[in-house]
Amino acid sequence: MSMITVTIPTDLASIAAPVLLGALLNWALYGVLSVQVYLYYLSFPKDGWIPRCLVYGIWTLDTVQTIIVTNDVYIAYAKHYGQLKVLGAMQNEWLAVPVFSGVVGCTVQLYYAYRIGILSRSRTLQGVISVLALTQGTAAVVTGAQAKILGSFAGLQQSAVVSCGIWLSGSALCDIIIASLMAYLLLRNDVSSAETHAIVNRLVRLVVETGTLTAVAATIDIVLYFSEPDTDYHSCIATILAKLYSNSLLVIFNSRINIVGGRVRPSASVVVGFPRSGWPSTTYSTDVGPPMEYKVHTTAYTTTPGDAQPEDHRWDEAIQLEEQQPGPSDFPGQGKQASE
Repeated sequence: MSMITVTIPTDLASIAAPVLLGALLNWALYGVLSVQVYLYYLSFPKDGWIPRCLVYGIWTLDTVQTIIVTNDVYIAYAKHYGQLKVLGAMQNEWLAVPVFSGVVGCTVQLYYAYRIGILSRSRTLQGVISVLALTQGTAAVVTGAQAKILGSFAGLQQSAVVSCGIWLSGSALCDIIIASLMAYLLLRNDVSSAETHAIVNRLVRLVVETGTLTAVAATIDIVLYFSEPDTDYHSCIATILAKLYSNSLLVIFNSRINIVGGRVRPSASVVVGFPRSGWPSTTYSTDVGPPMEYKVHTTAYTTTPGDAQPEDHRWDEAIQLEEQQPGPSDFPGQGKQASE
């Protein structure tokens, strides 16, 4: 029997570590995303079909991406353990990383562009952001197609410089523009009310933080791509780009949640509107059409003597949300407990 001798490099970190760490971070962020989607499902059953399709569609794409990444890691580190050729092969990463990241990032950025167009009443701003989002998404798909043809990470580093550069730099630029415009538009529509001012400031902080996070991640990815052409370090960041975009969007959507009995309690005088499109806005603004008002007040509940409880049980400050169209100050209609 003939023997085949294979020379193994003394340091495999530059080859094996980025793929492994990227998969681990991908799983961690997928867990965070799944919790956020579940909280959204419980808290906002009456959101419009656009935000609901957006949330559940993105979660489905990220689920498929996580399955693909897990399968590739299993093949490289378990089924074909020790085979350098398999370790450096592209496998299905061409689909999971550039294509899925580009599609998810483009979708999230297009939704931000839609909201900016409504808040600013400027189709020009919406069009510019949409073009940037579609450009980086298209470049990501082209990068994936090139990776599929080349079949290895090393080949991708040498042959996809233009498409990969447009994808990552376009993502970072688009995120920076979105964060800046959203902060400006929200602060421009701010009012003197202390409660409303606090809500607007909180939303601005979340938009800036999430936009900065995705922009920094894309910037680090492109710096590693060009500064370390002989390594695959950039793939660790590229693997989690889609999860960062998804989580950033869910953070904004779920910022409307108030925890009953928590450390931060909603004021009884605060009235905040939530349009059917799923984007929070205060009721003083009419830019997004007639909002749904959620009025907060306290109600005491007491059990009757015939109940099965051994003693009288009381909820002194149960929060009740009543849904109605903007109108008089009285609160008609049947309430809905926030715990539902």
